[in-house]
Order: sequence, then structure tokens, then C-alpha cells
Amino acid sequence: MVDRLMILGESRIHRNVYVRFGGEFLKSRYSNIEMGVRCLSYNMVASNWRDISYLRAKGKRSKNEPTEKQVIVREKFTMMFDFLIQLKDRVENTFKGKYTGRATAFNLALKANMGAFTGTYPDLQIDLPKIQLSAGRLVQCAGPKMEAGADGRFTVTWGELGQVNLQQATDEVTVVLYSVEKKLHAIYEGAQRKEYELIFAVPQGFSGDTVHGYIYFTNAAGTLNSKTTYLGTIKVP
Repeated sequence: MVDRLMILGESRIHRNVYVRFGGEFLKSRYSNIEMGVRCLSYNMVASNWRDISYLRAKGKRSKNEPTEKQVIVREKFTMMFDFLIQLKDRVENTFKGKYTGRATAFNLALKANMGAFTGTYPDLQIDLPKIQLSAGRLVQCAGPKMEAGADGRFTVTWGELGQVNLQQATDEVTVVLYSVEKKLHAIYEGAQRKEYELIFAVPQGFSGDTVHGYIYFTNAAGTLNSKTTYLGTIKVP
């Protein structure tokens, strides 16, 4: 007969997990959580997100009605999501330079704009002049102006800042127009910071609409962005 080392142990229960410290090896621990399994018994689920493995409790439906504050937050989130989703590919790039941690760049764009609202529930409106479509350390646009010609072509101009850090003559310009009536965006590129001007034709479908304009810079490598500068509003001829 083989002698065994007997060690006194203690047991602890935390929610649905039972752990025993000490005792024989085969009886030293028990848990309803088993590694490598995605669906588990009781109330635990194993998941993977952005290459991060974790355990979470299964969600439970609340029997309580949401509070007014919760309703307002949900409404703001839905409105801002609908506004930004058309530009998802853009903001994924223009917010990627920020530390994301476990958040996506699009989620950071949503978070950055959750304060851009005016009015009170249920009459909330997006405060369009406060919208940020980009984030970063590049120097913003200096003294921009947006003008509409009779031919439906827009001209956006900006000024010279002189020799300052975090700007290059080759920084690429992006202008975004938003039609209030159509709830659509139009994106224009094709100029560099050193050119001080971008001329483009507005879609015929925007004729008669009020549009809000935004401008930002991205460096030639596509790794740095400036914050967004608001251009104001224009009635499209």
C-alpha cells in the first residue's frame, strides 16, 4: 500500500464556482468553468473578442422599465450611430491613431461625439457644428472658408500657418459635406495642405439642400490626422 500525504484543505464557494484548496490532487478543485469550451453550464460563457479570451456571465433580461436617463442615452447613441455609420470606413482610419485599448476606432468616434447634442428629450438634435470626424495631433486647418458658385461647384480655402511642427506641405485634405434634408454625406479629396484650395462639384441631388461642411488633414503616410474643423453651412444652388 502506497502512503499518501494528507493535507487539510478548505473550500470556498463564490457564486457558481466551487474551489477547494489543499487535499489530494484529484480532489483539489472543482469548477463549472472548463477552459477551451465556448458554451458552459450554469451562467458562464467563454468568449473571444479582438484576440482576447474571457469569461462572462450570461445576460439577464431586466424586468424593470428603463429609466429616463437610460432612454436618453440609448436615443443619443442611436442618432449618432446613424450619423456616423455612413462614414465608418473613414472614422476607422481617422480615429485609429488614438489608444483604443479594447475599443474599436468606430466606438471611439461614437464616444467622442456623444456630447454633440442640443435640445431635450424627446426633441434631441445633433449639434452639427460640434461634430468631430477625426482625431489626432496634426495641426488643424487655419482660417478655412467654404463658398458655393452658381455652377454648383464649391471652393474650400485655408490659410498658411508658417513653419510649425506637426504639419507638412504634403498633408492630404478631406472635406465632408452633410445634407440636412437628405441625411447623407459627400466626401471630397484631391488637394494637399500646400495648395490652400480644393474645388469640387456637389451632387445634383443636393440642389436646394442646406449642407454642413467639415475639413481635416491626414499625413501622406496615413498614420496621423488633425482634428476636424467646422466649415459652416451653405445653401446649395
